Amino acid sequence: TLWQTNELRTFKLRVHDEIENGLSYYRYTFLREVPRLESQVAAALEKDPEYASIAQDFPSFLRMGSWIGGDRDGNPFVTAEVTQHAMCRHSAVAMEFYLTQLMTLRGELSLSFRLVQVSPEVMALAERSPERTDSRLEEPYRRALTHIHARLFQTALRLGCFRQNEEVDEADPYESVEEFSADLELLKTSLVGHGSGLLAEGRLSLLIRAISSFGFHLAPLDLRQHSEFHALTVAELLTQGGVGVDYLALSESERVGVLISELESPRLLRSHVSRFSEAVQRELDVFDVTREIHRSLGPQALPNYIISKTDSVSDLLEVALILKEAGLLLPGENPQLGMNIIPLFETISDLRGCGEIMELLYFP
Repeated sequence: TLWQTNELRTFKLRVHDEIENGLSYYRYTFLREVPRLESQVAAALEKDPEYASIAQDFPSFLRMGSWIGGDRDGNPFVTAEVTQHAMCRHSAVAMEFYLTQLMTLRGELSLSFRLVQVSPEVMALAERSPERTDSRLEEPYRRALTHIHARLFQTALRLGCFRQNEEVDEADPYESVEEFSADLELLKTSLVGHGSGLLAEGRLSLLIRAISSFGFHLAPLDLRQHSEFHALTVAELLTQGGVGVDYLALSESERVGVLISELESPRLLRSHVSRFSEAVQRELDVFDVTREIHRSLGPQALPNYIISKTDSVSDLLEVALILKEAGLLLPGENPQLGMNIIPLFETISDLRGCGEIMELLYFP
């Protein structure tokens, strides 16, 4: 078959195709192997007397990341809609994995309360389960997992990135990934408590580690754009906000002065009546989508904003101002920044001057 298979594609990949190609590594490898690797490291530490004390609560340490669907530099096909689609697909892949693992655990943890001393916390979870059949009444772990599965399914539906292709019981969605993980920790603690440590350290522990590593967002997505687009965006924002300056004609020191003044001001430059060019509106849409993704999946889903071709302090302050307009930077006595602003120094001259740029930024 391979000899008769074309080695070359006869069509161009879309960004959506690239997103799915990247996600395949999570489905087939990362979601299973990252927790397994971390578990093996913890087990190795436990055998060493010097590190045995930290092995029990050894945290997840490996994080994956992606730029597919977030890197707009040189790719006009990466839009706000594409970024939103990418994060929806990220979340859906994570949820599908967790739901599948919960159903598998439900088949494995058939322990009866007549034979083991189940903790009150797990019994309480079981009592909230929609599963009331006689054959399951003495199997609290299975019933608790049915309850957890129903809550997670409702969480996936609330995030809007999951298609309902099966009937699921009503339940309150989880408010956070930590709440989901905490329910599974109750099962683990109970299993260890009645001498079923091998069951606790198997699939259940690996699932808890997967949740710690991948959350509801699967992997952080980096956003990236060329600095010239930020300058154009700021210029139109200032015009729409009634600031009487020709921003693009200003010197670097004048730009920095205007940007700092606007960053210190609580007012916003745009309103519902503001009108922007198509190119600038595309940029603003990405920041608005980022705000919505932060609200649904948390800031860890989109933590970084990378500025291509950074060659001045104003390049960083421009992004800060756009973040402020999108509600991702809150000014005041205790300012809050929702993303890391990361300069990318690319040319030899920019690399030679980057120290001075960062010094001016931190010590103006």
